[in-house]
Amino acid sequence: MKKLNLIATVLTTFTLASSALAATSATLQLRGVVPARLSIELIDDTAAGTLDLETTQTDLLVAQTREKSNSKTGYKVNISSTNNGELVSDEDSSSTIAYTLKYDGSAVDLSGEDFSYAYPTPGNNDRDVQISYTGVAFEDLVEGTYGDDVTFVISAN
Repeated sequence: MKKLNLIATVLTTFTLASSALAATSATLQLRGVVPARLSIELIDDTAAGTLDLETTQTDLLVAQTREKSNSKTGYKVNISSTNNGELVSDEDSSSTIAYTLKYDGSAVDLSGEDFSYAYPTPGNNDRDVQISYTGVAFEDLVEGTYGDDVTFVISAN
């Protein structure tokens, strides 16, 4: 029995040794996956919620976008306004103050359809959002809060 165990051990060792010696090279394939990343964050400035409607403003900083994209085709940002570029009274929708918006220094047309800015390469960017309007005396406005919601949407090109 001991001879049989010894023969089995020698055969197993010989088989393993010859298998190990048979290959002259081996390849280890290393891989990783980078998922798509696309995000936009809006950092409101205090001025956005406390607009002085009696005082004319020109290019008042109201927010900054923080955009992140790793899309190889770049990305775009669509901008839309609920009230088409007007601050509207929550008491009387006919009482409004028109305004213009700048995004990264460029005028944004808020008069209807979404306005789109395209960037051909991936990136991490912060962009200023500014508002301009002509102040109106309070006695010429209906009392209450005036506002508009501006939406920024990021997507891959």
